[in-house]
Amino acid sequence: MLAAAAAHWLGPLPLEPAALETWRTGAQSHALPLLQYKSVAAPVSTLPIPPGNRLLLLATNVVTKTLFLRDAELRTWFNVDHRTGRGYLNHLLELIANTTSPAAMALLQRVVLSARIAPYSRADAAYLIARASGCVADGADEAVVAMVSDRNVSEWGRNPLLNKCTGALGAHALDGLLAALQDPSMRADAAQNLKAMPGGEADDEIRTALQAALQAESRDWVAATVANTLVGMGNTDAATIEALQPWEAMDIRWEQRGITAAEVARQLTNVGVMNPITDEELAAIQYKDGESLVLNLLGHGGKEDARLAYSSIRDNGYDPRHDELFASLAHITRPRLEVESVSQTRHEFKTEQTAASARLMTWQYGSWKPTPQHLLAGVTLTSFEGTTCTVCYRYHGVEYGFIARPNGTWMDVASVLRAFNAIMQQIGREERAFRLADSPRSNGEYAIFLCAKGMTFRQIAESLHIPLAEET
Repeated sequence: MLAAAAAHWLGPLPLEPAALETWRTGAQSHALPLLQYKSVAAPVSTLPIPPGNRLLLLATNVVTKTLFLRDAELRTWFNVDHRTGRGYLNHLLELIANTTSPAAMALLQRVVLSARIAPYSRADAAYLIARASGCVADGADEAVVAMVSDRNVSEWGRNPLLNKCTGALGAHALDGLLAALQDPSMRADAAQNLKAMPGGEADDEIRTALQAALQAESRDWVAATVANTLVGMGNTDAATIEALQPWEAMDIRWEQRGITAAEVARQLTNVGVMNPITDEELAAIQYKDGESLVLNLLGHGGKEDARLAYSSIRDNGYDPRHDELFASLAHITRPRLEVESVSQTRHEFKTEQTAASARLMTWQYGSWKPTPQHLLAGVTLTSFEGTTCTVCYRYHGVEYGFIARPNGTWMDVASVLRAFNAIMQQIGREERAFRLADSPRSNGEYAIFLCAKGMTFRQIAESLHIPLAEET
């Protein structure tokens, strides 16, 4: 195996204390030129490096002697980023791996097995061997598990490397994936990567681990990821389906109940939420899942007879257009609500606050979550909390209006829907506005709305398991 070849290709290494000390004191200056060359020439992954290249020889020398360092200076002079786990050593390993020579693979194998090397770099070496040679290093399984379990590196570093190891090592990454399922910060990535595992004897172990992770999980988006993997393995019990993203759960329930496209079209037509459709038109609709079928049916008739309203509910600045959404709802209801002079006036309230007191959200692993504090260190943020918008319109010569309270760049959707439904009730109309639940592929910035007879549509939506957003 690769480990046995190392001595043959590399030979004995100098361990004299004086020589080692001389090299240690200059190690950082040796490594820096490699990084500089990498940054100004080309990404390491694209460098064509022949075996005799001086840079390669220097990288090999540095990494080889690193295997014999015994002190805490190792992580310091290699400038390891404790958030990502990467440092100079990882750049050198990649430089060596790109030669794909037996000597390079043997050296990387020694890194995988070395207890003196940080777990992240050991797993990185295992990945590089598999990527470069198609071989699996001795100890690769244990290196991935050690990397997953190393809390000295944050999930921002461990998750991306776990993803790469899964693709390169296949079943040899399984133990690491099962360990990652027990770590809340890595659970979603682990569940997603387990889909790539080949079926076989480990299926029962994987299924049991996923079920335990699902039971322990309180975050909806992570639970949905775990449940999705379980469904892919054939689990369709009630608890698993309930944890799925709503549109995905609808697909499973349709399959269980035998609900067809024709039945969905019939019920939506009967409730008046879509335009009539012929059998030929229905057969011509192309869809890949229940969500795309529902949207195609509700959108049947084209822009001239639109029954859906698509709205960007997050503005590029700080002025989300509540008036435009209200006007769109009036346009898609049948018969149309003839409103005039729909406008919006913004009343800005601006304050500055520190990152520690701010409620800033970023898109992470499939949902909006609080921004990690280390990304906001030393940053002063401007808040528009307290800003209001007045929306005015005219209906049959009478002036109406309502107040919306945007959340920074985000629209106050709930206030628009309440105002629209209130005027419909006031004038004796049965139609109400509804927002469909976000797609699994959505980042939440765009929303889809429809108008239908209130109680009747709610019953049909429940019967067909069509998910509606919380605002409705």
